Amino acid sequence: RGYTRIFENMVLGDPNISVRVNCDFFQAREAGKLPAYGFLVYTGPIDTYFAAQGLPKLEYRSIRFEEEFVAEPEGGFFQEAMVVNYPSPDEGFTRIVEYKHVPNQTEAVLQGKV
Repeated sequence: RGYTRIFENMVLGDPNISVRVNCDFFQAREAGKLPAYGFLVYTGPIDTYFAAQGLPKLEYRSIRFEEEFVAEPEGGFFQEAMVVNYPSPDEGFTRIVEYKHVPNQTEAVLQGKV
């Protein structure tokens, strides 16, 4: 049941809705093999879709991981939660993850050695 049943009833049960999976939207469109439609839901990679429209690469898709070990502050943690997000464009990063917050860590992790 659950979501599967909801989608079966809403989408697959409607004769006006066609669902295609495991196909290349852009190849089908170029070959003229897309069915006539009034409304289309594209669920592929959004960067690929926008690139096909001639738009520049989306900035949010860049990613860089950096490790930094800091001295343990008073109280044992650097931040209040395992993940703290920084959505401001003024920051040079999007989030800080402090793995010490994850339960059942080994002593080496807790000491910042792993």
